[in-house]
Amino acid sequence: MRSSSTYNQLDVYKLREKALDSELSPEELLKVLYQIAKRRGFKSNRKIEEESDKEGGRVTKSLSVNQNFLADNDYKTVGSALAKDEKFASHKRNKRDDYSNSFARADFTRELEAIVETQKNYALNNISEQAMNELIYGTYDGEVINKSAIMYQRPFMTPELIEKMVGECTFEKGEKRAPRASHSFEVFRLASDLAHLVYLPISGDKRRARRDGSKIILTPEQIKLVIDEAKKTRSLSYGKVRKLVGISEDFAPEYIRGKIEDDDPTGEKNKFGELSAYHDIKVAFKNLPQDWVKIDNEETLNDIAYILTTQRADDAIAKAADITASCNCCVV
Repeated sequence: MRSSSTYNQLDVYKLREKALDSELSPEELLKVLYQIAKRRGFKSNRKIEEESDKEGGRVTKSLSVNQNFLADNDYKTVGSALAKDEKFASHKRNKRDDYSNSFARADFTRELEAIVETQKNYALNNISEQAMNELIYGTYDGEVINKSAIMYQRPFMTPELIEKMVGECTFEKGEKRAPRASHSFEVFRLASDLAHLVYLPISGDKRRARRDGSKIILTPEQIKLVIDEAKKTRSLSYGKVRKLVGISEDFAPEYIRGKIEDDDPTGEKNKFGELSAYHDIKVAFKNLPQDWVKIDNEETLNDIAYILTTQRADDAIAKAADITASCNCCVV
């Protein structure tokens, strides 16, 4: 048996390369598995959130670059590249604010699976399939068994934890608050803002206008007209609302949100409101017009908003959406 000092001097990266087609001793295999477990690559719960974040975007870009690097240079695994390529000769790990040596978790998983497949002929020849699945993935037959597994990643946030944090509705006893992205809430908020929108004459005494009834408020029919337009247009300005409902340009809103610019003294260019989540979902279905027709209704849009609010991982979102689709008999 090798001495401790000699054992600790093993080049684990070369062992990872060797493990793909040659026998490793149990001690060498342990070193390989331990290193991969410590440095197992990057896996995002929500790809879209990573791409929208500045630092996350840099990581995502490096992952794509290095995946192409492996393919272009015919490296079977990350370990092979780290062991042999000059690109990684000076340093094999990322440095501070430098993510150029980042690899995707999937790349490490493929390497681990390839190593295990070869080592089944040697040190792992008596290990059952269930034991190997528990060691690598932490699961067997879909059940989580080993949360300390090499490639297991716990959920960032579970639906149960999110639901516990949701407060009760102010108006409906025993009911939880609706997600901010729910279609019902978005329409209610926009309708409420429109109902409180007051137009006053630009010239003249505003106090007198309030007293003598020359102020203008929107009718239910006008509010519906604006909401219908909000489904077609990403964002509505104060000027767009005024023109839609047919109010003269001699009138301006009593209050304007946002900064008033010198070239726009009545604030007509300022944003009034929008159905943000509605348009985000609509854009996601831009290449699926037939499916969009099926889900463009309050109930289904509310279900989608609930899923996106309570599920924080891409695979969990996809699974929940499949279940909702089968229940609603539509594709979401």
